[in-house]
Amino acid sequence: MNKCKEPRLSYLEIKTKIDDEWIASEYSNMDIHIQKDDIKLDECLFHHVTFQKSHFCQCDFMDVIFENCDCSGMDFSNSLFHRVLFKNCRMIGCDFIDTDLSDVQLIGNQMSLCNFSGSRIKNSKIIQSNLCESRFVDTKIQDSEIDECCFTQAEFIHTPLKDLDFSTSDLNGITLTSDCIPGIMVNAFQAIELSKLLGIVIKE
Repeated sequence: MNKCKEPRLSYLEIKTKIDDEWIASEYSNMDIHIQKDDIKLDECLFHHVTFQKSHFCQCDFMDVIFENCDCSGMDFSNSLFHRVLFKNCRMIGCDFIDTDLSDVQLIGNQMSLCNFSGSRIKNSKIIQSNLCESRFVDTKIQDSEIDECCFTQAEFIHTPLKDLDFSTSDLNGITLTSDCIPGIMVNAFQAIELSKLLGIVIKE
């Protein structure tokens, strides 16, 4: 597994261009309403920002940090994320449908009801985040680290989990199709629970 790359914020460029309008690349302690499609955000820092009824469909995020932000309900569908950090954010119900995420770090976030269907997640980290009732349908997850996350009642449908370590995470009540299971790394208790999904009866 390659090391997940950190966002690069040089601050040499202090503004980002959205359409024909230049905006500051650093936001802190404010509410923002943005509904923009097909734009590029490069070297931006969002700190304690609340996004109100905002969406970023078909956008390109590179070297962006979201820290202590409220992104709940945001639509990031068909977007590209590269060297992006979401840390301690509220992200309930976000859509990452058909999204490419590489070198992305999801750390300490509330991400219940998120939808990653059709997404491609590579060389990324998902750490200490709550993804209960989230959906992973036809999702590709490769060379990524998962640690101390909650996937209670999450759905993994036709999403191969080979070489992914869920042993420190909560998988209680998850839904899995049989093609997800080969090669998944779990602890002994989780293995017993997963066997039940396959119809295996374990006699004591």
